[in-house]
Amino acid sequence: MNSRRTEREAEAHTDTRAIGMDFRTWLAMQYQQKLFSKFPLFFRSVHYPVAYPSNLALLGIQCGLGWYSVIEVAAQEIEQELNSEWCNQVRVPENIASLDYDVLRPISPTFTSAYPIMHFCSDIHGASGRLEISVVGGYLCRPVTSRRIEEIIKGAQSHARTLCERCGSPGTFREGYWQHVYCDECIAPKLMPDSFDGEVITANL
Repeated sequence: MNSRRTEREAEAHTDTRAIGMDFRTWLAMQYQQKLFSKFPLFFRSVHYPVAYPSNLALLGIQCGLGWYSVIEVAAQEIEQELNSEWCNQVRVPENIASLDYDVLRPISPTFTSAYPIMHFCSDIHGASGRLEISVVGGYLCRPVTSRRIEEIIKGAQSHARTLCERCGSPGTFREGYWQHVYCDECIAPKLMPDSFDGEVITANL
């Protein structure tokens, strides 16, 4: 009797985990759409994939949900930098003339030497416990702006190194087999719900 009950409980737990994974996938997609809509300049490759071919446009954000809040903060700061840079540049006639001149002499049938005009995000993924944010530099962005964007990305990477990739709680980089940043709960989750009684757990052991 206990054995059959244990099997049923284990199957129910497996189904619950599967539902949880599906929910997390849905949640990730919703969060991504929120980020892409909130920061259209930085994430414009998603909205205009033909103009900006990229992994981000094709695959979306490829990292755990726990790092999405870090990405949001970085994207907000970079979006502000790009908006400020754009406003500063278009006020200078020489910059517009230089841009128009380079548009007139394309380096290929598809792209010009002025491509892209402003920085854009081309890829976001997690690799070996590190958050990778790739950005293509913009023609009109001054070196000082590019350096600030680089510092924002470095800050995001450092912060992500301290957060669990899965849930966003304080985490630690796990060496060896894992090669990910996890909190203790996510690296060793409870195998049985708290509602299971001692008899069932003992039978399962």
